[in-house]
This record gives sequence, C-alpha cells and structure tokens, in this order.
Amino acid sequence: MKDSLVSVISCFYNRSEYVCRSVESLLRQTYKNIEILLVDDGSTDDTLDQLSSYKDSRIKLISHRNKGFVRALKDAISISHGNFIAIHGSGDISLPQRIEKQVYMLMDNPNIGVVGCYRQDFSIARNLWDIQKPSVAEDQLSQLLLHNPFSHGEVMFRRSCYEQVGGYREFFEFAQDRDLWLRLAPITRFAVVPEILYRREPIEGSVTKTPCKARKQTYLSEFSIFCALTRKLKSIDPLDQYGSKAFIDFQNSISAKHKISTRLRGLAYRYAADGQFFAAKEFMKEVTDLKPSFFNVVVSRIITSSEKNLTLRKLIKILLRLRFIFKARVEKNIKNAFKKG
Repeated sequence: MKDSLVSVISCFYNRSEYVCRSVESLLRQTYKNIEILLVDDGSTDDTLDQLSSYKDSRIKLISHRNKGFVRALKDAISISHGNFIAIHGSGDISLPQRIEKQVYMLMDNPNIGVVGCYRQDFSIARNLWDIQKPSVAEDQLSQLLLHNPFSHGEVMFRRSCYEQVGGYREFFEFAQDRDLWLRLAPITRFAVVPEILYRREPIEGSVTKTPCKARKQTYLSEFSIFCALTRKLKSIDPLDQYGSKAFIDFQNSISAKHKISTRLRGLAYRYAADGQFFAAKEFMKEVTDLKPSFFNVVVSRIITSSEKNLTLRKLIKILLRLRFIFKARVEKNIKNAFKKG
C-alpha cells in the first residue's frame, strides 16, 4: 500500500509562461510513484510546445481541441490509473512534499477520502500574500454549505469516493469543486495536512482575476449549495432531476437573488480595492437589480462617482483594504470556532 500510485492531473489553457515553474514543482515531488497527466486544452499560444519539451517517463501528455476545464479534467481522470487523484492548478506550485504528505494521510486513515493542506494565496483585495490554514469541522457538510475551505488545486482524493458520487458535473463550468465536495461530504471524511504544501499563484485569465468568470462562479457556487440543501431535505438532486431548468428556477427565486446580491457586492468591494472600478460598478449595477435596497443603491452611486474622482477612489481603496483586514480576522475566529466544535 505504501507504493500506491497517485495520478496528478493538471489542465492548461493558454498559460505557456507558467508551464515551467508549475511542471517542475511536480517533477520535484519526494513521493516517486506518481503519474503526471498534463493536459493542453486546445491552447492557442505555445503552451503545448512548452509541455511537449518534458521527456520524463512519469509524464503523460494529452492534447485535444478546447473542451473546457471540467470536461478536460474528467477525461484525464478517466484514463488515469492511480488509486488517488491529486489536482494541481495550472501555473500553481506544489511544494516537494505535498504528494507524499497527502497520500500518507489517506493511506493511514481509510475513513478520510479528501485531503487538502495549508497554502499560500495572493490576496488581490489586500495586495499581499496570505497563508491559508483551513480546518475541517466535525459537521463538515454544514461547514461546506457556509464556506469552501479549499481552493481546488491543492486537493487529493480517493478515486473510489470520486466514482461513487459520479465525479465532476459538467454543468458546473465554475465551482465544480464545491459541487463535488458537497456530494462527497456525506460519504467520507475530509482532512487537512497542517503544513504549507501549495502556493496558489495570481494568474491573468484566472477566475480570481477575471470579473465575468468570478460572476459565473458566484451563481454556480450558490446553486451547488442549493442542490446540496435539496438533497439533504428532500433526497433528490435538482440538477439530476430537472436539468438546466433547475438552475433557471433557482436564479429567479427571491432567496437566491438575496444571497447572490450579497456575494456580488463582496466582489464589487474586492475589485474596487484592487483599483478595478469599472468592474466594481458593473457588479453593483447587478446587485441593485437583484436587491434594490437603500444601502445597495448608495454603494452603487459612490462607486460610480469614484470613476471620475481620483481622491474618492484612493479613499475607497484604503477603506476597503482595511475592511478586508478586519474581515480576515473575523473569518479566522470563525474557522477556529469550527475547529473547536
């Protein structure tokens, strides 16, 4: 069992400048029994040429027309051979002992099916590197309904658990990880290796850096929560039962509009703190359409006014960064409370 094969999956699309450091971090892993599936999802730059330059016997290169991240990921997993699947975000860095530490935790604890680790994240809103130290509550499903402690790229899971719940669902163009975690939570335990083993890079074109992607992720993340709650209360999955109509009905519900408006307002704050006031203004327009409260209207007007007022923009950026610092401290206290619980 100590020599169990781990399949590491990393899907690339137009990220040639990030290939070297990302792939090299996988080749430096201390755990040797791995296969590394590098997927070029129809890149139009020289990503494929960069990936093709590696001749290591552990690497399997897959290239095809653009299918989208989830389909490319699912297809790669389907042809991999390991008992354990490790996801690795394209452009991110897995520290040398990441695979070793995670696979040993899974092998030594049969009740655990999903394992993450501490990681370094770059905070756009605060403009600095953060160390994320997630923990898993005893009631992990309730925790996941409130907050996703993982960033996807640093996670390893058992193939058997993945297959038991049906794997990733292609409907979730974004938030596919949260949807998977919410379906895995009732059948297996989650855990975290309490060491920094992963570095999540700020990459142009990523969800975090791209407002339109962040918006889609918000809607789909909330829909994954809705599906999980419906499964818990009614033992049916809306997406499986009704297909895309379930998502349309969800978006039109009053409760969904209120929840999504709150999250989109948070995105507006984040992009304003980063100086992207046009994106912040567009988010606040949508927020006021979803929930035209006095507070939302005022925030929208302030952000709109700031586009032509440099002093106001600077003040907003300072205030929002202070807000994010305070919020980070509050979230840390909440996580500690979950850990104690």
